[in-house]
Amino acid sequence: MIAAGTCFFCTLLALYALLNWLPMLLRDLGLAPAKSAQGAAIFNTGGLAGAILFALPPKAI
Repeated sequence: MIAAGTCFFCTLLALYALLNWLPMLLRDLGLAPAKSAQGAAIFNTGGLAGAILFALPPKAI
């Protein structure tokens, strides 16, 4: 139980760190600030779509 909680905490910590740094990284690559925020939103939406896709049974895909 403690190992599962630790794993969950570490995964969320990495995700939040990535979502906070992603707009700055995209801005440093030359994107406008508005586009870099959209890039972070697209990353989050892609994660949601991937979670839904992998949650479907294999025959539904």
